[in-house]
Amino acid sequence: MNETNPNEVLLNKVCEEHLESVYNFCVYLIHNSRELQDIAEESTQETFLEAKQQIEKLVQHPNIKGWLFQTAKNKVNRSFRYYYSKKKHELLTNEVIQYPISSIENELEINIDFDQLKVEVLKQLNVQEYELYCNYYLHKKSIDELSTIYDISRTAVTTRIYRVKKHIKEIANRVTV
Repeated sequence: MNETNPNEVLLNKVCEEHLESVYNFCVYLIHNSRELQDIAEESTQETFLEAKQQIEKLVQHPNIKGWLFQTAKNKVNRSFRYYYSKKKHELLTNEVIQYPISSIENELEINIDFDQLKVEVLKQLNVQEYELYCNYYLHKKSIDELSTIYDISRTAVTTRIYRVKKHIKEIANRVTV
């Protein structure tokens, strides 16, 4: 005979009763934005994972639905903070990259063959990184287009672009040092 844990029974009941309303609340918090749909989905999932981890406390909580909504709100806000800081970093990186090269050469009084540097850096990217680099920077494909091409979420695309930028920077620093 298979006995079920009362906490598991409660968790299943909580998920069944509140999953849709928590998800709808997360969608509301992202202002029903299609571009941010991933945040709503991830925050909903993380809310119920948190509920599973905190089930001992949740069993005795007087307002489980309120706890779920507050947790979901915290998860959405944490995602916004993360993406805001990542986007801010990307903008700063782009500004540095777009700074006129001739001005950098004059300020540093050095002579760098930037075409050769580019070749050296791009040679060290793996196949997936190079393909993403070409699609995003050379072919100017949008995040939505890349999401469709790679069959991944917009969030995953921006994360991959961020990682490629970071890797390119690391390689460039090693090559020029």
